[in-house]
Amino acid sequence: MSESKTVIQLHSIRVMSLTNPHDDLPGDMKMFAQLIIEENIFLQSLPVASEQDQKSWKVGFGCNIPAHAPTFSVAILRQSETEGKRLIGYIEIGQDEVVESVRSNRCSFQLELNKVNSDGPSLEFSAGFSVSDVPNQKASGLDLIGMPDSTIASVKGRGIASELQKMYKDSRRTPFSLDASQLWVMHERILLCYQSNDNRARWLNILGDIFLASYQASGTVDSLNQAVCAYNDAVRDVPGCGIYLAGLGTSLQCCFEQLGSLLDISQSIVMLKAAVAFTPDGHPNKPSQLNNLGNSLFSRFKRLGDLDDLNQSVLRFEAVVTLTPDGHPNKPSLLSNLMISLLRRFEQLGDIDDLNQSVLRGEAAVALIPDGHPNKPSWLNTLGSSLLRCFNQLGDLDDLNQSILRFEAAVALTPDGHPDKPSWLNNLGNSLLSRFKQLGDLNDLNQSVLRGEAAVALNLDGHPDKPALLNNLGNSLLSRFNQLGDLDDLNQSVLRFEAAVALTPDGHPDKPSWLNYLGNSLHSRFERLGDLNDLKQSVLTFEAAVVLTPDGHPDKPSWLNNLGISLITRFERLGDLNDLNQSVLRAEAAVALAPDGHPDKPSWLNTLGSSLLRCFNQLGDLDDLNQSILRFEAAVALTPDGHPDKPSWLNNLGNSLLSRFKQLGDLNDLNQSVLRKEAAVALIPDDHPDKPSWLNNLGTSLCSRFKQLGDLDDLNQSVLRGEAAVALTPDGHLNKPSWLSNLGNSLLCRFKRLGALNDLNQSVLRFTAAITLTPDGHPDKPSWLNNLGISLITRFERLGDLNDLNQSVLRLETAVALTPDGHTDKPSWLNSLGHSLVRRFEQLGDFNDLNQSILRFETAIALAPDDHMNKHSQLNNLGSSLLRRFEQLGDIDDLNQSVLRCEAAVAFTPDGHPDKPSWLNNLGISLRTRFQQLGDLNDLKQSVLRCEAAVALTPDGHPDKPLWLNTLGNSLLSRFKQLGDLGDLNQSVLRKEAAVALTPDDHPDKPLWLNSLGISLFRRFQQLGDLDDLNQSVLRGEAAVALTPDGHVNKPSQLSNLGISLLCRFKRLGALNDLNQSVLGFQAAVGLTQDGHPDKPSFLTNLGNSLRSRFRRLGNLDDLNQSVLSKEAAVALTPDGHLDKPSWLNNLGASLFSRFEQLGDLDDLNQSVLRYEAAVALTLDGHPDKPSRLYNLGNSFLRRFERLYNPEDSQQMLLHYTLAACSRTGPASIRFLAAKTWAKHAHIHQPSSILHAYTTAIDLLPELAWLGLSITDRHHHLSQVGQVVRDAASAAIAVHDYKKAVEWLEQGRSVIWGQFLNLRTPVDELRENYPGLADKLVSLSTLLETAGTRSNAVADATKPQSLQAIAQQSHAHALHRDCVLQEIRQLPGFERFLLSKPFSELLLAAKMGPVAIINISKYGCDALILLPDLADEVIHVPLSNFKIHEAQALAKSLASIVGTTGCSDRLHGSCEGDMAPDDIFSHILSELWFKIVHPVLNVLVSKIPVSHDLGRIWWCPTGPLAFLPIHAAGLYDKDQPFGSKLSDILISSYTPSLTALIQGYPLQSESQAGLQLLAVTQPSAEGQSYIPGTQEEIKFIKQHAKGKVPVLQLDEDMATIENVQKGMKNSRWVHFACHGVQSPSPTESALLLARSSRLTLSNIIELSLPNADLAFLSACQTATGSKELQDESVHLTAGMLLVGYRGVIGTMWSIMDNDAPQVASDVYAHLLDASPPDPKRAAEALHLAIQKLRKKKSFLHWVPFIHFGV
Repeated sequence: MSESKTVIQLHSIRVMSLTNPHDDLPGDMKMFAQLIIEENIFLQSLPVASEQDQKSWKVGFGCNIPAHAPTFSVAILRQSETEGKRLIGYIEIGQDEVVESVRSNRCSFQLELNKVNSDGPSLEFSAGFSVSDVPNQKASGLDLIGMPDSTIASVKGRGIASELQKMYKDSRRTPFSLDASQLWVMHERILLCYQSNDNRARWLNILGDIFLASYQASGTVDSLNQAVCAYNDAVRDVPGCGIYLAGLGTSLQCCFEQLGSLLDISQSIVMLKAAVAFTPDGHPNKPSQLNNLGNSLFSRFKRLGDLDDLNQSVLRFEAVVTLTPDGHPNKPSLLSNLMISLLRRFEQLGDIDDLNQSVLRGEAAVALIPDGHPNKPSWLNTLGSSLLRCFNQLGDLDDLNQSILRFEAAVALTPDGHPDKPSWLNNLGNSLLSRFKQLGDLNDLNQSVLRGEAAVALNLDGHPDKPALLNNLGNSLLSRFNQLGDLDDLNQSVLRFEAAVALTPDGHPDKPSWLNYLGNSLHSRFERLGDLNDLKQSVLTFEAAVVLTPDGHPDKPSWLNNLGISLITRFERLGDLNDLNQSVLRAEAAVALAPDGHPDKPSWLNTLGSSLLRCFNQLGDLDDLNQSILRFEAAVALTPDGHPDKPSWLNNLGNSLLSRFKQLGDLNDLNQSVLRKEAAVALIPDDHPDKPSWLNNLGTSLCSRFKQLGDLDDLNQSVLRGEAAVALTPDGHLNKPSWLSNLGNSLLCRFKRLGALNDLNQSVLRFTAAITLTPDGHPDKPSWLNNLGISLITRFERLGDLNDLNQSVLRLETAVALTPDGHTDKPSWLNSLGHSLVRRFEQLGDFNDLNQSILRFETAIALAPDDHMNKHSQLNNLGSSLLRRFEQLGDIDDLNQSVLRCEAAVAFTPDGHPDKPSWLNNLGISLRTRFQQLGDLNDLKQSVLRCEAAVALTPDGHPDKPLWLNTLGNSLLSRFKQLGDLGDLNQSVLRKEAAVALTPDDHPDKPLWLNSLGISLFRRFQQLGDLDDLNQSVLRGEAAVALTPDGHVNKPSQLSNLGISLLCRFKRLGALNDLNQSVLGFQAAVGLTQDGHPDKPSFLTNLGNSLRSRFRRLGNLDDLNQSVLSKEAAVALTPDGHLDKPSWLNNLGASLFSRFEQLGDLDDLNQSVLRYEAAVALTLDGHPDKPSRLYNLGNSFLRRFERLYNPEDSQQMLLHYTLAACSRTGPASIRFLAAKTWAKHAHIHQPSSILHAYTTAIDLLPELAWLGLSITDRHHHLSQVGQVVRDAASAAIAVHDYKKAVEWLEQGRSVIWGQFLNLRTPVDELRENYPGLADKLVSLSTLLETAGTRSNAVADATKPQSLQAIAQQSHAHALHRDCVLQEIRQLPGFERFLLSKPFSELLLAAKMGPVAIINISKYGCDALILLPDLADEVIHVPLSNFKIHEAQALAKSLASIVGTTGCSDRLHGSCEGDMAPDDIFSHILSELWFKIVHPVLNVLVSKIPVSHDLGRIWWCPTGPLAFLPIHAAGLYDKDQPFGSKLSDILISSYTPSLTALIQGYPLQSESQAGLQLLAVTQPSAEGQSYIPGTQEEIKFIKQHAKGKVPVLQLDEDMATIENVQKGMKNSRWVHFACHGVQSPSPTESALLLARSSRLTLSNIIELSLPNADLAFLSACQTATGSKELQDESVHLTAGMLLVGYRGVIGTMWSIMDNDAPQVASDVYAHLLDASPPDPKRAAEALHLAIQKLRKKKSFLHWVPFIHFGV
């Protein structure tokens, strides 16, 4: 029996998913299997779908397994339309296993497939097998039973890397040659043969690149899906590799672009973001990854419109451009991508910067790429699009021109067969069309639109010659009409031409000629009869003639020229811009087709020039005007002098030059215009029919030159030429009305210059004659009526005859009525009518006129198309009328509409238009008015911007520039009043000064500008106190009054404003003449004003105030009585509901009060109370003026109580003070004054309210400190603050609330020092971090401070708000301000904004030793002591034996010893014998010892442990104690025991506030790094004595510092302010040995340096001194307080402490020159003895130095040296 062989048959396969769903098993997938034997695929099944929801697949599979293969593998793959083919699992099976299983009756296998990824799906594999034995001799034949003839593919693992590299190289070749099956089998091999690792991931990524290249070559989605699959496998193997993530992201982006799945693009972005994140910045792939991410984000934006995607796209593109050098080949592409995304963002958001950046990037991309590059046309095209958008947005013609150049370049670089060429050509056409619309250049239009029109289809009449005969007859008839004017000839001519045309076939060579003749005759008949149908037919026939004539035909230029003339005539009648454009087109074509020598070329050039000039007049394009002039000049140049048409060409050239002059203002154009027209007139005889026309035109140019240069001869000649034109023209002549109208214009102009009434009357007569000679149906009659209406309103302005005003309205109404709605000029006539109606309203007050005016303006706007040349003017006038109606009726809607119309006027007007500044100015006024009404700060800011634009667009010589400057100045002044920015106030003055400077003295508006300038100067004086501003305000006011005639409507207000400035100057300087002149000015203002005038009560009140001031100066009772009478008259003239009535009552109460004070007449006091009560009753509670009126009423009740002792009066007094102080609205200064007065009288009449009163006063301090008060007001208020705070502290002490006393004293000090040192306020800090909130707070506070109180110096034209409206608005502002404060206090770092520091923070001042605050007031003297480590406690030491009058007496005695404040000399030793007696000093120091220091020490002894070392104490004195040497207190008689002087026990320092001490504690590092001592010596100064000791002083310092601390010495001339400031910045220690001066203005206290220059405290404050440690001011009076602020220690030494120095040594008065060197030497010897030097030892060093000096010298020598700070 022969041997047998076992054969295994594989019957079927089933795969079951154990993890469903899974990303590797997409919903659309099918599954197939492969049989793999010996690394070769022998069999592959067909793909099958799932049996049940992607959980099970039955794969049809049947084959024999070759017996020679001990093992075989089955691979399971998925096939998906969306995710490609991919191996998802495999299993290797041994034949022995199968045989054993079958023979064990297990004919199927169930095993879990091996995964190709650890995170792959778990799949269960089951297969059916059978086994059979066959004879061995047949086995070889059975091996291949059911097997394919050959293997499908190899899946061996060897050689994958080399094969991949070859595939990759092949994929980069063109054409792409790799088979798709090769690629996915390679994918399978990689997954099958290698475990997940870096190498496998790298090969998968390369395979992804190859798949992607295949997709890019073939466009097949399968290749793209396979690319995604391969990249995804690479990422799964190595998730953190940027390269693999980038490949996956890029392929997903391609999927999105191909299939549009949002999931793809979102996944793409996720992957690309991860790629960027995993790639370091310097990696070469980073730019490409950023670029791909940008592309994906941009793609998603295009799909979803999410702006964040677009913004992120731009950011990524910007980053990649930044990372890519210019020479990189991809840089242009990257720039192009950025350009496109920026352009799209501009389209979305409208940010011009995006558009500009788009252009810049595009230009850079184009510049970096050569012409032959295939992408260059595309990028040029995109750049062209960006430039075109730029032009559409900004109107810059250069952008448009560059756009065209880019499109042309794109077209030129693109071959005809290129698929994109049509697109480039289309874009080029659009761009050319845009340029045509902008410039009117018909060459552009010719390139962008199709040419030619169809011919007229005519039927033949029969005979071939009949048309010619008819045409010839028509010519004869037309010639006769031209000679004789017989209308029948003209009509017959038209009939003949029409017949000729009708009988001539279209192809006939003569038809164009017949059409041309017919067109001429129709045009002539239209000019004679005005029948619009003739004109339309004329155009049609000329168009037909042109169309039927080939370009080479010699007559074509003539036909084109005639067509152009006819088209422009139709445009002038109907206003159709297409006619105008076609006219230019035809005329240009005529000129282009005619050679220079052609006899008709000058005529055609002339026609073209006329069309271009008309284009300019309509569209305003200067290129049209320039081209017009060139054409006319060419016509003149080609025409000999004797030619009959030369005068016509010269005349037209003159007209065009005149137009250019009006546009550009070039005088040469104007002069040339006159010369050309004079030549035209000279070349033509008087009897020539055109002579009147040339004379008329010459007169027009002469009139224009007069307007420019003011030469009366030109104006007179203009009138003469106009009169000659009229005289030479018979009444029936068609143009006579036109000549009359132009003559009327010249006469009107001469009237305005010379004021000769006859010229005005003649102007009216000429306009009237023009109308009389013109029939109603004539197209120009409305124009003549319009001119007459303007002339009549001018005569009304001169003579005041209401009949002229009424006639003006009637004429203009007739002009409107005679003009059909479609007529181009109707809007202009309506505009003129609206103006006359407004003027009649102003005269008669009939609101119907105002309403009708608005209706007319609105109708004008409705009838005018958006591109109408006067649309902007009509919108502007409507806006002005609406503003006027708002001023009358107060309807906010009118005001809002006014703003909208003015904004539209501006929007419709191009930047170069001469009226744009006027419209901007009016818009600025409307916006400012709305701000004054509604308080929206944005309106005010926009008002300033618009006014600035108006000024910027107007040249200095323009007659309206002063008006724009003045309006801008007013808006800036308003913004200053709102925000308090001094820059606005200064700019307001500068603008108004410019307005005055640009206006000649005889100009009627000069007084207005002078008056306005005076107002701004006066306001600046109020703010800064600069007397020069006040003087200039007076001078400007005087000039305004002098230039204004008595009858002028503005004279009373100017006199009143001048009076206010004079009265203010009197109060400042006390010059009686100013006061007298003020009274005279107010009296004149009153005298010139009728009783019914709304301003008369104001003038009377001002007069009453000035008379009251003169009474106070001179004591003349008549002035006081007249003051009362004037104010009573003001009250009597004012109705009860009037806004100002409460104010006039309040002022009357003040004068009555003054008269009571003088005469003691109780009736005056009672009347004062009644008037104040009436003022209060008429003022609503929220009104900002209510606090001041309540306060005044309280004062009157106080006086009456003091006179009558009626308890009710005392209660009323306190009630009204309390109400005033507690008001939430009104000026903080008034409320503070009321609180202060309330507190003062509460001590006597209502003790229970004392603390409430003081709390109210102190809570107002922050507002007093930072609101925009003038310097004078701040000094005044702050001079009261010290006293009030000290009184308040005494009140708190009286109820044992010592912590509150400390908090109040500190708050008062911080306010005072913050103001006088101009330190940064809390609002400055807020503005730096939150500018919007800061502006809102300042704006609201300013509104509350100033609302309701109208400045008498400023005329306010707006309708005032009602009392109720003001009260409601102020109440709303107060609530809003509270909300803003709450919002601010929720911000980090601003929790205590405008609140005082709590006691817990102030305790830190005592960390190094006790701090004794000595408070003194009229209510008592007390010490409040803070101790270290004494938590939350204040030690109170009553100093009941010391009174404030004693302190003042001691300070006075001390002043008599030490000399006068302000002297800066060091004293010389020779003065020793002149000193005051020592017993005075001994008395002062003993008083301080017994009554202040000793009681304090007694308490300290019980609280502080005894130490052998001297301890320290810091004194913080208040009031007059600040001038007394507490540090020197003691008993200095002989034989006094140790311990009888303060210096025996403690080392004393001073501090101006607890905060200053706290800020000084964080001292610099004790190391010597960076330590330098600046030594400044200046022994001489102008006006001062020489102090030789300074040189010796510095010598000692340098000796002690040698080898320890570097010294920078600035001596004499080297000690300039600049050098010293530089040295201070670089030095931690500074020493000044020089003269010092104390100034009444604390910040001007100074050290005198080189050439007597002053280093003021304000100079030092400006420095940034973060490293400042110690300052030694060895100069005089560096710690001398301000005489003007005797309650506070405001001096140079304390100021140095507060600007940064932690410790300061100074002097209380002038020191001896021979003492200073010794003290300085001893101080530095002690300081520099330590290593490293310690500035904290400065107080100790000074103490020791003074001890030595005291042993040898008297009090005057050693007492002045003091130490401040740490």
